[in-house]
Amino acid sequence: MKAGIDIGSRSIKIYFEINGDPIRKKIDTISFFKNYLSSDNDMLKIENNDLFNGYHPDEIIATGYGKLATNIKTTKTISEIIAHAVGAMESTGEKNFILVDIGGQDTKVIKISDCNVVDFQMNNKCAAGSGRYIENMAQILGLSINDISSRVKNPIRIDSTCTTFGESEVLGKFFEDNSIENIAAGINEAVARRLIPMIRKYNSNTIFVSGGVANNSAVISFLSTGLSLDVKRIDFPDFNGAYGCYKYE
Repeated sequence: MKAGIDIGSRSIKIYFEINGDPIRKKIDTISFFKNYLSSDNDMLKIENNDLFNGYHPDEIIATGYGKLATNIKTTKTISEIIAHAVGAMESTGEKNFILVDIGGQDTKVIKISDCNVVDFQMNNKCAAGSGRYIENMAQILGLSINDISSRVKNPIRIDSTCTTFGESEVLGKFFEDNSIENIAAGINEAVARRLIPMIRKYNSNTIFVSGGVANNSAVISFLSTGLSLDVKRIDFPDFNGAYGCYKYE
């Protein structure tokens, strides 16, 4: 039995199969470290078999945010870029495309040509334009993630996608008597606008989005409009990294 694990800043994504049936699990990162790991000398060991439905994997391939994955005893660790690229190629069957992975703390734009990663860019400065930014802005506006993710009409211009300065700008827009719905749309548009120059660096008409923010239909819509292309969501976008680990040879 083989398992793939993506150790994210916000959650742990796990993919494995039992009798050919895919199993996907998402666990809060803090809960994972508290409830499923134990110390083993200078490493951390996964010892709770409930994580794998009572099975013990013979092979665990891991990737993850920062250096977290390297502290856990696994068969192998691979870079996030490789994990997400492999996952996207396996999910889509495409050989030439751009993958935009928007996670909790960072964003990766990966150029894939003939099944090879030929270039990539990362934005991880203060979680700007990431899932954490959208979560924080939704909390300020009193909206759920599902609610803010559907807001696409009449976006108010938001220039800061930094989690710190963005709060002040969003509050300022609210005090200017703009509607919460239009501000929420502006937040989604700002995230997409920040990504468009990164994507345009590469010449491709095939673009897929993965990561938790891929579930935000408004960001996908703004990306499609801004790029004049049909930007598509990876199947099970949250689990793309874990799936890539599972499929990695």
